[in-house]
Amino acid sequence: MKTRLIAPLVIALLASGCGGQSVELPKPLGEVDEGLTFQLPGALHRLSSAPNPVPNTSPRTVWGFSDASWKPKGWSLWVAANVYSATTRPGDAKNWDSSWKKAESAKDRAEVDGRFLNVIHEFVKANDIPLEVNYLGYDEVPTSVSGSWGSSGMFYSWSSGGCGFAFNECINNYFVSPVSRFSGGANLAFKDWVTPFFRFNDSKMGQWHKELFTKKGGDAGETSEFYDWWPTMVFLVNGDGEVVRAWLPQTGNTASAGRVIAGLLEEFKVDEPFVNKERLLSQPTTHAYYGEYYIEKGVKRLVKTLNRISE
Repeated sequence: MKTRLIAPLVIALLASGCGGQSVELPKPLGEVDEGLTFQLPGALHRLSSAPNPVPNTSPRTVWGFSDASWKPKGWSLWVAANVYSATTRPGDAKNWDSSWKKAESAKDRAEVDGRFLNVIHEFVKANDIPLEVNYLGYDEVPTSVSGSWGSSGMFYSWSSGGCGFAFNECINNYFVSPVSRFSGGANLAFKDWVTPFFRFNDSKMGQWHKELFTKKGGDAGETSEFYDWWPTMVFLVNGDGEVVRAWLPQTGNTASAGRVIAGLLEEFKVDEPFVNKERLLSQPTTHAYYGEYYIEKGVKRLVKTLNRISE
């Protein structure tokens, strides 16, 4: 496929900050080949709220997932995250050298993603950019929290990074569409979903990630340990449903707020854009791994403790 041509950076470099001062933004990166359609890896569900059906009961509002569908109605930004995994490092720990960072807890990852979303929301709102912002959980929702509307919504998310519960103050939709770790199932395999967007740039950082990709078996089959790395990834999608940029930590193209804002300014013509220069380094979660869900892992630990006490 042809590589998409990148527009000049003049607009990004002349963005206005607080008090009308110019703000120099980083290169947007995240370039992809032309004509790649954004795919949802599995059936789509949307998190939404409703009044508690039991009157005079706390909480007054309950949350649940409902079947959903999505088609592009304009530009959209997708922040796709591994929400529930409790895995610190995948595989045999001694095989995971210092090039792999320890994953933060699910709660801490939500805080990190929330702070990033808060910056993007502020920029989009301040500059009146017609952009739908969607959060996408691409891991399976644990059965312990995917039940009825009687749930209070505990564990779906936290009040995160200034965006409120389940990021609802910063996004248009909270979606779930599970990917499969391996092919052959009902959902798209993780490797098949992400590798069409892999491009390693010529920078030192890009080449370091390319070496890591090879070292961890990324150019081998889907069973490679490289594909246990499930970080937060960001996709910018145009009105035709095509991915214009894909910011993937696996390739060294992590989506800092500055990079995403620079990318948006290349696509949308904004006169004298307002940019908060104090928050451009904010970025979503770079290290999360495929593995056991923290809720069910905690339940198992509790059961084990109770059994030990009762002996």
